[in-house]
Amino acid sequence: MSLIAYSRSDYDGYKWWTTWFPGQEEKAPPEVASEMDRFMDALFALPEFKTLRSMRRACKLYAEPTKENTEYNLYSETEHLYIWLRLITRERDYNLYVYFYDKDAA
Repeated sequence: MSLIAYSRSDYDGYKWWTTWFPGQEEKAPPEVASEMDRFMDALFALPEFKTLRSMRRACKLYAEPTKENTEYNLYSETEHLYIWLRLITRERDYNLYVYFYDKDAA
């Protein structure tokens, strides 16, 4: 699969801060970039992502556990993208990585 881009977010006790990173040299087409933005906006609008504590509760209920007891996985997809969410529930850490993969490359 082809990684288009990924984001790294942390919760500072008041709000989420997100930084974006390219997955390949060429930029995502505008419709795909817009799809990624809409996904992230919808994600952070969910009550499960209101705080790190609410994300932690949601992880225990809905997410796939990993070998590390403070890390979880969730998966999603949109019209053009496969999406992997890596959720890290530790304080003072990067708490969320969202990887966007090109469906056409799969």
